[in-house]
Amino acid sequence: MKYWQSWKKVMFDPSNFFKELKIKEDFKTPTIFALKTHAIFLAISYIITLILAIFLKEFLTSISIDVSTLGINNTSITIVLFVLMFISLFVIWAGLHLGALLIHLFSKIFKSKKTYIESYYIYTYASAPNLFAFIPLLNYIFMFYSIILMVIGIKQIHNLSTLKSILVIILPILIGMGLGLSLVILHTLAFF
Repeated sequence: MKYWQSWKKVMFDPSNFFKELKIKEDFKTPTIFALKTHAIFLAISYIITLILAIFLKEFLTSISIDVSTLGINNTSITIVLFVLMFISLFVIWAGLHLGALLIHLFSKIFKSKKTYIESYYIYTYASAPNLFAFIPLLNYIFMFYSIILMVIGIKQIHNLSTLKSILVIILPILIGMGLGLSLVILHTLAFF
């Protein structure tokens, strides 16, 4: 399936998408899908950031703040954003594996017999809504929809109940929040 066909199917018919998904023993297809999604998101985000940075630079110059002494010019802004885009894609690639690992480990708790590659496919294709993550406020809706897609994918591919599929997603979040809160409390208590 071509990228846009896959994107449209996972976004608008996720149950059938995950039911019909042909899992291969390679990471290439889902990785390319997820990285394309994130690259489009990053490109749009960085174009918006570049435009805002140029306007800010022009505004600062118009009120007699000389930004040239800071080495800030349109070329340096563009280069920095371009480098950040490629660093971001590498971090996203690593995050895809971490997210899939969490899905896989927590699916195993609920007795899933599937392999890591199935969890990887779920996590990468469930990232489809991230294409619109650059839209303020709506990005939360798209993040929530991505979680819904993960639940659907886990249910379809790992053959878990809806409740267990939800727990596969929620438990790592709750554990992470609990650990974070514990660290804050311990840090605070260390000062008393």
